[in-house]
Amino acid sequence: MSSRRFIGPAIFFFGIFQTFSINKLFRTTSDHQFGDHEQNNSLLQLSDATKQGPIQTAVSAWGGHWEYIDSVHSPYTFSHEVCNKTFFHQDDCTKTASLCPSNLMNWQYITADGRPYPKFNVAGFRSVMRNKSIVFVGDSTARQQVQALTWTLGHADFKWEIVQPVARAKDCVTQRRCMTDTIGNITICHQPMTTMATQNYKEGDFTFEFTQESRDTSCLLSDEFTHQLTGYDLVFVQGIAWWQGLPRRLNSTTSPSEWILELVPTVYKDAMGKLLSNLSAKTKTVLVLGQVGTACLGKTEPEEFVPDNIPSKYGWSLAPKMWNALLKYLDEEEFDLQIVDARNPVMQSVHAHPEPDCLHFCMNSAAVNIYLDMYWNEVFRTMLQLND
Repeated sequence: MSSRRFIGPAIFFFGIFQTFSINKLFRTTSDHQFGDHEQNNSLLQLSDATKQGPIQTAVSAWGGHWEYIDSVHSPYTFSHEVCNKTFFHQDDCTKTASLCPSNLMNWQYITADGRPYPKFNVAGFRSVMRNKSIVFVGDSTARQQVQALTWTLGHADFKWEIVQPVARAKDCVTQRRCMTDTIGNITICHQPMTTMATQNYKEGDFTFEFTQESRDTSCLLSDEFTHQLTGYDLVFVQGIAWWQGLPRRLNSTTSPSEWILELVPTVYKDAMGKLLSNLSAKTKTVLVLGQVGTACLGKTEPEEFVPDNIPSKYGWSLAPKMWNALLKYLDEEEFDLQIVDARNPVMQSVHAHPEPDCLHFCMNSAAVNIYLDMYWNEVFRTMLQLND
C-alpha cells in the first residue's frame, strides 16, 4: 500500500474528551509562542486538564496530518442518484457530482504518533444510541455531517420528515428535519441555526439592532425551543459562519460595519453561551469547533492550517476572535458540557471543497467524515464505555 504524506504541524488545537463540567479548561495564549498582539489570530487550545476522569482519554487529533492512501475502505460511496433521493439541500448533490474529484475519500487522517485516526463505528453507534434521539443544531456545515451520517448508516432511499416547531418570529428559521434509523430505532435530526443575539447593543451613537437581521434564529434561545431541544438525548451544537456576515448585512450609518466587526465576537459569545447553558442544564450537549471558509481555489492537497491565513472574505477571518471569546467564557463557567475540537483536520482540508465554494465540503470526501470519526472517538465510544 503506497501513500503520500502531508506534514502539517497542527500545533494549534486538539480535541479531547471531557467528562464533567468545564473548569480550568484552557491554557492561555501567553503560555505558548503566540504572544498577545491583537493582530495575531492565535487560538486558545484545550488544556491537558480535560484528560481527567475515570474514562479512557480519546485519541487526540492534535499534531495530526492527512496522508493519501491508494486503497482505503470508505464509509460510503457517493452516488448522485442516492443523494437526489435523500438530500437536505440540492447543492450538496450537484456540487459534489460536478465539481469534486472522485478520490477524496482516499485521504486518511494520521495522529501525531503515526496511527490512523479511529473510524466511525456503525455497530457501536447503534449500540449506544439504540432507542434514543440526537439533534444537530447548526448551519449548513452541520447539515452536511447529518447527511454523511445517514449514508454511513446505509440509508439510500428515504424522505426527511419536516418538523415545524413553535415559531417565535416571522424570519426565524425553525424548520427541523428528522429521519429514523430503523435498525437502531434512532431519531436523527437537524435544527437550522444561523445567527442569534441576546439583546440590542449600544455604544455612543451606534446601535446594533438585531431585529434588522433577516437570518435571525434567536427563537432558539426561548423557553419553548429549549424545552423541545432538551427532549433529545444528545444535542450537538455548531455554527459560526452566519455571524461573520453581520458587518456586511447590518452596515448602516447607525451601525457601521467597522463597529459591528469589533462587536461580533461579543454577540456570538453571549448568544452561544446562553444556548449552551440552556441545553447543557437539561440534556447531554456537545459543542463542536469546526470549519470556516478557507482559501481553496486550485488546491489539490491538504495544507497546514494557519489561523492568520483565514481569508477575510465574508468575514471568515473573524473566526479566531469568535472562538476565543466563547472559549474564554466557557472557561469561566461550569457547564456540564463536552467540546469536540475538529478545527485542525477540517481546516487542513483545503483540497476537499467544491470550488469556488470554499466553505462547504465535497460530500464524497474524508474531510466531512472526519467529524463523524471524531464524534465516535470522543462522544459515542465514551458513552459506550460508561454504559459498560
